[in-house]
Amino acid sequence: MPRLLSRAAFVRAGFASSSCLLTAVLMACSDGGGGGGSGSPIGLTLTAGATASDPGGQSIHLHATTAAGTAAPTWTLSGPGSLDTSSGADIVYTPPASTPGNEAATATVTATAGGSSRQAQIALHEVDGPGHHWDVSLAAGTIWHDVAFGNGVFVAVGGNGSIATSADGSHWTHRDTPDHNNWESVAYSPTAGWVALAWGGQLVTSQDGSTWTSPSPLPRADPSGGWNKVVFGNGVFVAASDAGGAESSDGRDWTTGRRPLHWVSFGNGVFVGVPPGGSPMASPDRIHWPALTASPNSTDTRVAFGNGLFVAASSRSLSTSIDGVQWTAATPAPGEVGGMTVTFGGGRFYLSGGSESSSDGRTWTAVQHYQLLGAATNANGSVIVGIRQNLDAMGAPPSLASGASVDDLVLAAPGSYGDIQAADCNPGTCLAMIGWQTSLVSVDHVNWTAAALPQEPRTQAVFYPSVVSHMDTFGTFLVAGTATYTDGTGTHTPLTFMTSPNGTDWLFQTPANAPEAEGNAALAHAPQGWLALAGGELDISADGVNWMKKTSGIESTIATIAYGNGHYVVVGQDGSARWSADGATWTIASLPSGAGSRFPFTGIVFADNQFVAVADKGRVAVSPEGATWTVQNTATTSDLYAIAASDNGEIIAVGDFGATESSADGVHWTLRATLTNRTLRTVSAFNGGFIAAGDDNFVQISSH
Repeated sequence: MPRLLSRAAFVRAGFASSSCLLTAVLMACSDGGGGGGSGSPIGLTLTAGATASDPGGQSIHLHATTAAGTAAPTWTLSGPGSLDTSSGADIVYTPPASTPGNEAATATVTATAGGSSRQAQIALHEVDGPGHHWDVSLAAGTIWHDVAFGNGVFVAVGGNGSIATSADGSHWTHRDTPDHNNWESVAYSPTAGWVALAWGGQLVTSQDGSTWTSPSPLPRADPSGGWNKVVFGNGVFVAASDAGGAESSDGRDWTTGRRPLHWVSFGNGVFVGVPPGGSPMASPDRIHWPALTASPNSTDTRVAFGNGLFVAASSRSLSTSIDGVQWTAATPAPGEVGGMTVTFGGGRFYLSGGSESSSDGRTWTAVQHYQLLGAATNANGSVIVGIRQNLDAMGAPPSLASGASVDDLVLAAPGSYGDIQAADCNPGTCLAMIGWQTSLVSVDHVNWTAAALPQEPRTQAVFYPSVVSHMDTFGTFLVAGTATYTDGTGTHTPLTFMTSPNGTDWLFQTPANAPEAEGNAALAHAPQGWLALAGGELDISADGVNWMKKTSGIESTIATIAYGNGHYVVVGQDGSARWSADGATWTIASLPSGAGSRFPFTGIVFADNQFVAVADKGRVAVSPEGATWTVQNTATTSDLYAIAASDNGEIIAVGDFGATESSADGVHWTLRATLTNRTLRTVSAFNGGFIAAGDDNFVQISSH
């Protein structure tokens, strides 16, 4: 039977401390070899000159005491490290200089004598490094769909699995669910807690809004229709779907097959539902409903309750009711039209289609600058949280805002600026590039400000950034992309560069005879300067401002570039790869072994004296010079989109569903804690750490 060291022996051996990165944890145990065989069990007394060490640090002394007349033990080692001898009463175990990938490992030292054996297991702990631990720098922006208040907390739900909670409406904590369900609606029960409903019928429930679990989803009987709304009233949740309603007392066990409802609301002790193709109707028990009254104006009707009455609105009609039975037609503001969405907040009803508000549903006033798509008020009415859309910012999605009144709402949680295509940091500033003309800037890794990029001054072209990198020599950012403009000969997208010391003040540079950048541009650094690849052309610059064409004729499908070991290496999403010693003459590389007919490269870096490229399905390919490649599987099966390496050789790869992996050698990979379910599209090394970013303006940073 295994024999553990006594507490006294454990302390004598010096294992009371665990503050260092490498800790030796030793246990004596029998291998069961004949219950001790012909000899007596050997006693294994352990002493250690040090209780912990970094890899390559202090050695550990082990001593074996045997019964009288028993030969000296022999020693074997399984795992990393080394022994100074293979026989005798005393040996010294030396930890390795490093473990594969700097990850945790176990070394097993076995002493054998007289037919018995004992083992000491030495745990080599992971060496922490950049890219191992990450913090959210900018939470993912979300298109929010619904917000409610209950038990002292606001809960907001939205797209891509987003759920957020707040006690005051200003400071929010993301409770994102581990999938990409688009949560359409949320409701609260004093006894059952919270229920969030997705269009596809998926459900999550929570008692406190912080921890969410997933019960069985509601069925979708009609593939073309989904679940639109969930409300709570009279002790029961009611969910609305064109294909059939559902109800539940606890949010987990549901009864389906109820009256099909396109929308449902609750107030004054009754449920008001809108059946598909019918007029709003009331039911006190959500089971017995009046006969359907056909209405050609109600195919998109929504109903809201507040100030003691219901308001029903569609794109064609507007009406009010106290009991949900008798309805009175209302008229929107002069020159306005009805809205497909009606919501109640801060004592007023709001229409989305016409941007109007009303306290009684009959007299409406046009609202300037914004639409309110959803709202909730805390228990004493002092705080309102609204899903507010700014009409003055073209294309701006709905964002959470809070305040004492609807007119005073200010942004309370990150909006959705867009998908970040590239991000990097210099010593004082972090910069993230989002699609057409947009960037985000932060000087503290916490607070980010959106900024519009200038147009290219010569042609007034709209700039689309593809990649950004910081230039240590100049302390500035270098951005490569395309500047789209139209003239008498057609539409052009030449390769264009911008430089900035702070992410705010920009200098444009379009090289003479710049190539049409048919795809994204790529940047890399080489001893002779910066390399830019786009449209099948390679350009070189010493300062990021003055560019010289190096070569052409590389396929435009080539997506990314790196330099190392005296070689330029370019790879593409079509699985092609080229290498060159001078940047002018290119040789086709051998496809990665085991990659089949296609290895869609998405990123490449030179690290640990080799090229490491990432692709789909969690695959990486490794090459010493870019000519021959071997495939390595990583710790994920998610598609990988970007890769970067720090000065100390730590490699980080990122991809779908927030996948973040680290490696010290490009061969052994560890999947790090996932902070988001968004796709991460870019990663860069800076100042001993990393910045990674992706969809819905999500940014994470790892410092060391």
